[in-house]
Amino acid sequence: MSERKRGRSRRRLKRLLLKVALVYLVLYSVLMALPPIPVGSGAGVSSNIVYKEAYYCINIDNATLYLLPESVKPITIPVYAYFYTGNRTLKYEIASINYVNNVTFYDNIGGSCVALSMSESNLTLNTGLRILIDLPGYYLAPMPPTAIASLGNGSYIILFHQPGYSTLYTTLTIAMGDPTITVVNNMSYEAVADVHAVSTNGSTLQKYLYLRPHAEEFTNLFGNYTSITLDTRLKMIFLTARVSDNEILLSLRDNYIIVALVLTTILLVPAILAGTRKPGSR
Repeated sequence: MSERKRGRSRRRLKRLLLKVALVYLVLYSVLMALPPIPVGSGAGVSSNIVYKEAYYCINIDNATLYLLPESVKPITIPVYAYFYTGNRTLKYEIASINYVNNVTFYDNIGGSCVALSMSESNLTLNTGLRILIDLPGYYLAPMPPTAIASLGNGSYIILFHQPGYSTLYTTLTIAMGDPTITVVNNMSYEAVADVHAVSTNGSTLQKYLYLRPHAEEFTNLFGNYTSITLDTRLKMIFLTARVSDNEILLSLRDNYIIVALVLTTILLVPAILAGTRKPGSR
């Protein structure tokens, strides 16, 4: 083959490979963006988190008093948190307001942490938590939350407001003490559980639990953690699937290597063979 023909052949191969590469990138991007596909029930994989105590750390950012004590002298007004846990009501003093005569607004009041057992901590914030500013000379009911906004990782901003009484802006952080995470795999495939925990100081911890079929594994975390999430994946021969909300979800994003190999086989290999074929040959 002459040098001119070899040059044309190389240019034709380059143009063909460029076109195929563009098609490859487009198809790969589209496939990676496809949503996961449910392929079965994930009820065979379960997890459980057990902890010794839960810590409810309440900080009162500011308070406005509409009802004032009948005192001209500075006094200390206690602030109580009420926890309604089933048939029990727990009361804890979490802060105090240094009252000054006729001053209605107070900020940077402070707060404290309350330790509850696991059974006691299983409460709903809307109905299970209330705050009382114990004004002397008045018999007042604890205030339920008016609005709750989640900040993520177990932290909340909670507004307590009662007309004619007071308004409180508080920050709540809930932490689990020394939690134990247990994962049970009753499936016929191997599984990997990715445990991701966030501690009260903002640091993160990641652990992996490797589970054989019909096996159970656990891990103990030491310290206080505001958030614990699990990402469980099943090893289904050559594919990887995730378990979420009792469903097995197959995502092409989790199997990007397989997708890349299949696309390469379908697109690039035939293109290379076609580009290297001699002109006029069949």
